[in-house]
Amino acid sequence: MSDLGIVLDGRLVSGEAAQVSVMDRGFLYGDGVSDTMRARHGVPFALHEHLQRLERSCVELGLCAPSRESIQADAALALSAVSGASEDAALRIQVTRGASGIAMDDVDLNAEPTVLVIARAIGAMDPHATVRVMRVDTPFSAPFDAKLFAYATTIRARAKARSMGKEDVVFVAHDETVVEGGSSNVLAIVGGKVHAPGGAALRGITRALVLELARGMGAAVEEGPLRFRDLVTADEAFLTSSLRGIARIVELEGEAQPMRGTLGESLRDAYLERFLRDTTP
Repeated sequence: MSDLGIVLDGRLVSGEAAQVSVMDRGFLYGDGVSDTMRARHGVPFALHEHLQRLERSCVELGLCAPSRESIQADAALALSAVSGASEDAALRIQVTRGASGIAMDDVDLNAEPTVLVIARAIGAMDPHATVRVMRVDTPFSAPFDAKLFAYATTIRARAKARSMGKEDVVFVAHDETVVEGGSSNVLAIVGGKVHAPGGAALRGITRALVLELARGMGAAVEEGPLRFRDLVTADEAFLTSSLRGIARIVELEGEAQPMRGTLGESLRDAYLERFLRDTTP
């Protein structure tokens, strides 16, 4: 048992033995997709929704999607290898086109994909998580219903944010609309209404669940453009992601973000309750 469980193409391997060919398209060109979820007691949270999105992502790139049964088996094997599996773990699934030729256009639509599943031990979900955020202006051009390997922009932005004492970023488009956070979605609450940017951003699974919970509480939900200035003046603002859950933005561009309502706290309580219920064996 260790803090890491690695399953590569259906086999449980050690970190030293986990090797992928340099001809793999994921290594050469980032030609692959991924999905990440949280697990507790060895039970992945919202597994069905994550596998659905993984399949959509594979379709978007023309990848041969592995069967759900094989992914579920790989996930169970990876989680079983993690010490403290009764606690929380992060579960990441990656699918690449495999070894399909070295030139960019050498795309074999029938190539055997490389499937990597990694589980790692993490701390319990913090129901009071907060985050300090830096604005990043950037253009976006990608299929936004797929989780691709294109993380370079996010990695660079978050590294810069950490060097400035922040934990995350908010990406803002040229028209001053909020796109998303660093591998997360943005939500703002104004006058009891939940505003959720749509369009350019990947509509995350945690985002969808939070909006479902908000509607269940009778709160109004508006999905559409959110101006950066409206995020700055919101009653409450949050980043949502599978690993963090719901993290309240307490600082944006160096300015403190006061909490002027209680709906956000109610949503965080409801989300944690759902997570604990659904990950109890």
